[in-house]
Amino acid sequence: MLSLNSEKEPTVFEHRIRTVMWVVIILFLVLAGRLWQKQIIQGEHFAGLAERNSIRLVNLRAPRGTIYDRDGAILAQNAPLFRIVAIPHEMTDKRRAAKRVSELLGFDEENVLKKIEARHLNPFSPVLLATGVSLQEITVTKEHQRELPGIFVETVPRRDYPHGDLAFHIIGYVGKIPDVRWIELREIGYRIDHVIGKDGIEGLFDTLLQGEDGAREILVNIMGERIEILSERETIRGNDITLTIDLRLQEIVERNLKGKRGAIVAIDPRNGDILALASSPAIDPNIFTLPLEERKFAAIKGDPARPFFNRAISGVYPPGSTFKIIMAMAGLEKGVIDDETYFHCHGVIRRGRASFFCWNKDGHGRVNVTRALAASCNIFFYEVAALLGIENIEYFASRSGLGDLTGINLPREARGNIPAQEQRERWFLGDILHLGIGQGEILVTPLQMTALTAAVANRGILYRPRLVREITSPQGKVIESFPVEPWKQLPASEGTLNLVRYGMWKTVNEIGGTGRRAALTEIEVAGKTGTAQIIGAEFGGEEGIPFELRPHAWFVGFAPFENPEIALTIIIEHGESGGRVAAPIARKIFKEFLQ
Repeated sequence: MLSLNSEKEPTVFEHRIRTVMWVVIILFLVLAGRLWQKQIIQGEHFAGLAERNSIRLVNLRAPRGTIYDRDGAILAQNAPLFRIVAIPHEMTDKRRAAKRVSELLGFDEENVLKKIEARHLNPFSPVLLATGVSLQEITVTKEHQRELPGIFVETVPRRDYPHGDLAFHIIGYVGKIPDVRWIELREIGYRIDHVIGKDGIEGLFDTLLQGEDGAREILVNIMGERIEILSERETIRGNDITLTIDLRLQEIVERNLKGKRGAIVAIDPRNGDILALASSPAIDPNIFTLPLEERKFAAIKGDPARPFFNRAISGVYPPGSTFKIIMAMAGLEKGVIDDETYFHCHGVIRRGRASFFCWNKDGHGRVNVTRALAASCNIFFYEVAALLGIENIEYFASRSGLGDLTGINLPREARGNIPAQEQRERWFLGDILHLGIGQGEILVTPLQMTALTAAVANRGILYRPRLVREITSPQGKVIESFPVEPWKQLPASEGTLNLVRYGMWKTVNEIGGTGRRAALTEIEVAGKTGTAQIIGAEFGGEEGIPFELRPHAWFVGFAPFENPEIALTIIIEHGESGGRVAAPIARKIFKEFLQ
């Protein structure tokens, strides 16, 4: 038995050996086959790739969303921008590359070298050498690509404002990320080469306009030319924003404001939509889409005319005689006057040792509230102010939206100032009389006065001014809509508002009205002029006053009178007279827009 068992064992062992050998042989043949395929069949291809090619990761910047007016006209869009960039990792000799590209394109060699040798940068990430390059510079770079390893041309979206400086203070502009905000923005996904919105709609809604960047992994040859796209994550365009602005009216408004310092705001009194909002002077935001020299930016920022300043919402001014709308409303509602209350204007009244003057030195004679509004009689409203007192003046002004933020979708809206009883231990009669004609410590914004005028036009509803209508995705889906929002109700009855509206109609359409220069033959316009003093020249004599101390010229109004479609505010800084300067501008705007 022993001999039989010993004879069987080698047979089993040999069988196992043969099985292992066949497995090894098969694996070897598979491996040899793959090597033969790669080395013989595809050897030349892979050898070339190894020698000449490299993989490059390209970040794809997402286009910003488009900004439209109410009818779909484009206010801000995207256009292609060509840039020259360098990838330090792909440069065998950085100094030589910097020297050659500087020779070819006129760059500063040391500046180029400093950029590509910066230690804090990722050597695999593109370094921006020049932006907004010309077709000639692109051609030169392409033609000398063999001499410029690691340097190539790329295309990114650039912000484009097709109407130049039109609506600058609404739209805003874009620029590079400031150093002080970089750490904060990096945490939420921004890259150092991103541009961000600065001011206006661009700034306030930047995260919604930004979109999502993509990336592309490409195979390139030694000349930086693309051979093959290995993988790609597409960009997602930013969301679009539709405003309530009427581009045609915005053009009319800004044309009439050109060359002046001031602001014009137009609102639809039926719903509070802002139809136009302009501040002058303005800036063409296209100049900020390309690198701007520090000295040029500093010159713009230091301009005494303050072109960055949005006078329409941030400028605060004494309302002058436009405040008489509030005084008439308050006097009628509190019962201290009615439509048959008359005061006699001799051009001056005296209270104690002080004299208070009307702008008309000869006086207006016997006037009631509608005549006082039309002729802008100071004496009448001095008397009303004395009867009302500071508490009532404050109440009616505040309830009418003055001294309060409207909540417009723009940054840095000013509140203004409505003097309150508690602001002082004691209010002197002279201070109260000055408030009655819109002088003293009272300050308002053009936007507040337009909202008030719109409420008078529609007989009492103070709408919150609406600038943004909706935000939509690239696919057209509404992400957020901004509804019409009644804000307050004017503290006045229908009868009071009818008298105030009639006084404003007489201001423009009756002989002796201070707003006659705003009158149209085909359309009935109602309005109120104002001349807001900066110093105490309360009647005449402005010729000898330096320009910057001359009064501001106001006009507020609406049209057509019976069924208003537009409420308008105009302020011309140092324009001296609302009737002579602002009213004729209103006439042109009403005529062009409504006819």
